[in-house]
Amino acid sequence: MSSSPACTCASCPTHPRARLARCEVYPASATTDAQWAVIAPLLPTAAIIDSQSVRAADTVAAHSRGYDAGKRVAGRKRHIAVDTGGLVLAVLVTVASIQDRDGGLRLIDRLVQRACTVGLIWADAGYAGRLVLFAARVWHVTVAVVRRADDQVGFKVLHRRWVVERTFAWISKHCRCVRDYERRIDTSEAMIHTAMIMTMSHRLAR
Repeated sequence: MSSSPACTCASCPTHPRARLARCEVYPASATTDAQWAVIAPLLPTAAIIDSQSVRAADTVAAHSRGYDAGKRVAGRKRHIAVDTGGLVLAVLVTVASIQDRDGGLRLIDRLVQRACTVGLIWADAGYAGRLVLFAARVWHVTVAVVRRADDQVGFKVLHRRWVVERTFAWISKHCRCVRDYERRIDTSEAMIHTAMIMTMSHRLAR
């Protein structure tokens, strides 16, 4: 099987020249048309983002924790992007005092680098405003804000937002993720990925 004739870069394996640059048509220059026909339908095209403030243990340094006045939580904030099935696409851990829209900028930047096929993101009202305009202008991503009804009383399942809330529940089932015990932020992010790996492994083992 050969690569698409639309690709003319020097990095493709069908070209006689050495691999000099990254292929602009295919993310992996060795991937063929037949292989991409199988892969493409499996790539995510939409995501849901949200944040969760968690208390920090005594092992967390003072410079890497903050206070979320809205939730009244002293610790760190987890920002995650999940696909429509609830599986994690991107993770970002910050101090709890950061605003959702500010953390959302960094989260979406990380998301589009790892899942460039995502073109639609659902989010709550905390991400409304300049984040929506910035995402459309810079990343060409549509951020759809899902709001509560003005007359809503009590609990009600909101469109798409319940998916990411369920993912937070999956993560919190693991003892190491109930609080943030990690000294380093990158280790805290790694523990979230580990929790989701365990969740996915249990699914496969059923």
